[in-house]
Amino acid sequence: MSNERDIHFRGFAELLANDLAALNSRQWESLDDYITVKRLLIAQRTYDLVLFIFQNDWFCHNPEHKIRQIPDLTDWNQLNPERNEASQP
Repeated sequence: MSNERDIHFRGFAELLANDLAALNSRQWESLDDYITVKRLLIAQRTYDLVLFIFQNDWFCHNPEHKIRQIPDLTDWNQLNPERNEASQP
């Protein structure tokens, strides 16, 4: 059974998957170059998603400022440890 978390951003996931697949079709000088560009793409697309969300929030008058206030997520447990244990892929 699908839940909201699994399906809500399916369109974004498809766009990101297509962008990542395009990276896979390129020739790379090194694995480090590929990993660096892949991480950059994921960071950029995540920023784009958050910006899209804030731009569609009537109460958010300065989306870029709001994004700068969000800390970087470096550990899934920062979200909610109980939820993460129950929802591992």
